[in-house]
Amino acid sequence: MTTFERLSSPGRITLIKDAIASLQDAVAKVKDAIASCKDEIAARQDQITLVPAPLCIYVNTFADTMKKYRSIFNLCLKLFFVAVCALIINVGKTQPIMHSHNDYTHALPFWDAYNNRAGVIEADVYCINNVLMVAHDKKDIRPDKTLDKMYIQPIVQLFNSNQIDSARHFYLMVDIKENAVKVLDVLLALLQQHPSAFNRETNPNAVQVFISGERPPDTSFHHYPSYIMFDGLPAKKYTPEDLHQVVMISDNFRNYSNWNGVGVLPAEDSLAISAVIKEAHAEGKPVRLWGAPDTEACWLTFIHLNADVINTDKVKECRAFLNSLKH
Repeated sequence: MTTFERLSSPGRITLIKDAIASLQDAVAKVKDAIASCKDEIAARQDQITLVPAPLCIYVNTFADTMKKYRSIFNLCLKLFFVAVCALIINVGKTQPIMHSHNDYTHALPFWDAYNNRAGVIEADVYCINNVLMVAHDKKDIRPDKTLDKMYIQPIVQLFNSNQIDSARHFYLMVDIKENAVKVLDVLLALLQQHPSAFNRETNPNAVQVFISGERPPDTSFHHYPSYIMFDGLPAKKYTPEDLHQVVMISDNFRNYSNWNGVGVLPAEDSLAISAVIKEAHAEGKPVRLWGAPDTEACWLTFIHLNADVINTDKVKECRAFLNSLKH
């Protein structure tokens, strides 16, 4: 996923900074040692003649002096090794993207998530009289809460006004609550009207839409155009052509743990989650675990487990937390 950013975890940053500081101090001591050695040689200039033999004075003086600082050289090498290892380990970490869960319930639907650089924005939909309505439950449907008004048009306006950040790609996840076939027919017709905003074959910077919730059979994924992709499941064994249409692998966190997000994730649960993540990564897919505790401890745990997506209702707080890890 193109929205992933490099992450330096706090522990590794501290290790690198301490190693560099110690390395700089050791190098300064070595420079002082060399200067001292030169001064000592200069002090013996009156002992040196033009004959070759006294050249040993230079060599022996330098060797005697540098023996005193052998430990400093060794320390330099060790610290350099530690710093390089820490940097290599650090490069392997990527910052997960934020998934704005049930985004339509936020104070400013779409805009809160977009302005806080969410990588995935989620909208639950029902199809009512050929119109896609945004709501978690049917009882919550309101005439003005349409997918077109709340999400499609704001995204189209960003592209039409050239206000979209071309260096940033994000996803719109449409969670179908019922009647997937009908919803997909209406959604396809809607997206076809705006290819520059929703078709990456037309515009590489377009927003990618993918489907979650009620989905068509996974064996049919490859029949859909590229501007409609799907949320995958860990238990499914997709064919290569259908897997190509899968954006990520998602599952319920509670299938792996009852952790409340305080303290430390139990080791057994950590191993179970790691196994799912590794399996998805082996297929080249990122992982989202929904229903997880929405706490800093959990966000940080997901980072350490190499999870790719943080599912959150707190986009502002989560963005501030992720930004704090970069410094």
